[in-house]
Amino acid sequence: MSKKDASTLLKATEKSLLGGHLHLLQPKKGYRSAIEPVILAASCNAKADEKILDLGCGVGTASLCLASRLHKKKLTIVGVDCQKDLIDLGKKNIELNNMADTLSFLYGDISHLSHKQLPRGCFHHVITNPPFYKQKDADPSPYKSKHIGHIETTVQLKEWLYYCKKFLRSQGVLTIIYCAERMSELLEGLVFHNFGAIEVIPLWPRSGVCAKRVVLRAKKCRRLSTKIHPGIVLHNENGYTDEAQHILTEGKSLSSILGD
Repeated sequence: MSKKDASTLLKATEKSLLGGHLHLLQPKKGYRSAIEPVILAASCNAKADEKILDLGCGVGTASLCLASRLHKKKLTIVGVDCQKDLIDLGKKNIELNNMADTLSFLYGDISHLSHKQLPRGCFHHVITNPPFYKQKDADPSPYKSKHIGHIETTVQLKEWLYYCKKFLRSQGVLTIIYCAERMSELLEGLVFHNFGAIEVIPLWPRSGVCAKRVVLRAKKCRRLSTKIHPGIVLHNENGYTDEAQHILTEGKSLSSILGD
């Protein structure tokens, strides 16, 4: 292990995911994984031998959860992030969870990746948890990794969706988790980039409370009607609901919870 690797790991902490089936190294301070990437992974309906791209992968939480749930399907999952420290930890997470046959992580800005680095139009799925907030609407974090992960910097939402489309093959599926307050902007961007067959899945914090997060699925180059699912409630008076626990600790798919 190099001095640089050792320095990075000294600044990291380890947590378990999916009821202890996964181990995740992440920064001790700054960007730290929440439940969004776990739900994002549960929302991707990938099939055997398909290729998945995780845009803005961070330390690889969503990719790792997806690979764990679908380990028998021989998937190829590539994660990309513009923060090298997070990618370095992501590569350690691949080793830690023995997933080198399925996962690889690439350091780079999605707006500057060459075709050789990341071929266009070859992925069956793109999954993404992009920054939720515009700079003018958010208080900057003192930690650079958290600031970049939560607040739009060089790439705005509409352009982010363009890159999602760029790397998808025809009829490929984009799965995105996002803040509900910007859903109209998200839908507008999807339509602008010719996505169709849009599915909206609200994530209710509690019963009777407005959704703060939504999962959307959309297909490249398909114009079909939009479907709004009942969604799932995440919390009750005892903590996480049974539905949320099935996803967060048992690694179940969101479709199995919704009965699709």
